[in-house]
Amino acid sequence: MQRVLLTATSVRVAASFLSQPFEVASTRGRITELFRPLGRPHTVLRLGYGYSAASWTGRRPVHDVVVTDEDTERAERSS
Repeated sequence: MQRVLLTATSVRVAASFLSQPFEVASTRGRITELFRPLGRPHTVLRLGYGYSAASWTGRRPVHDVVVTDEDTERAERSS
């Protein structure tokens, strides 16, 4: 599984595990029957191309969200 996930990442393919289908008894039964000749499935692996997070969510500059010791000392001196 590690190789599958690393290979997917290396070619910019998104991967995610889905356990929801196994949480519903009727769906779990259907999946179990479908894969019976191969063994008992425990999760579903979804592979595909997704949207780049940076393309649709704004990002603040690091200095706006990271507080350093120097920032803390400066604030203490000014108060």
